[in-house]
Amino acid sequence: MEWIEIVKAFGPVFLAVVGLYISYKFSKSNECINNEKLERELFKEFNLRFDILNGPLMELKLTDNLEQLKSNSKLHKVVIDYFNLCAEEYFWFRKKRISKEIWMSWNAGMKFYFRTYPFLQELWKEEIDNEGYKSYYLKDGENLFN
Repeated sequence: MEWIEIVKAFGPVFLAVVGLYISYKFSKSNECINNEKLERELFKEFNLRFDILNGPLMELKLTDNLEQLKSNSKLHKVVIDYFNLCAEEYFWFRKKRISKEIWMSWNAGMKFYFRTYPFLQELWKEEIDNEGYKSYYLKDGENLFN
C-alpha cells in the first residue's frame, strides 16, 4: 500500500522530469540544426563574395608596392573589401558560427595573399593602427593574418 501512495505522490514529478529532458534534447537538436543552416548560409555567402573579389585580386600580381596599389583606386577598394570579408569571416568564427575546419581553410588563403604580397602587410598595418582594428571586429593585439 505504501508503494502505491509513493508512486501517486512522485509520479507527476517523474513525468515532469522526463518531459523536461525530452524538451531539452529537442531544443538542443533544433539549435544544432539552426547553427548548421547558418554555417551553410555564411559559407555560401562568403565564398560567393570571394569569387567576386578573386578576379580583381589577381591584379595584385601586377602591383609592386603600396604606392602603386593606392594609385589604383579600384584595386585598393577591392583589397579593402577583401580585408572586410576576412574580418567578417573571423567575426563569425569567433561567434562559433563557422567551424574551425572552414576557418583554417579560409585563414590559409588569407595568409597566402598576405605573404605573397608584402605591400598588403603595409596596408593592413595602416588599416589597424590607431584603433582601426575595431572596424575589423578585432580586439587590441588580434591579427587576422597571423
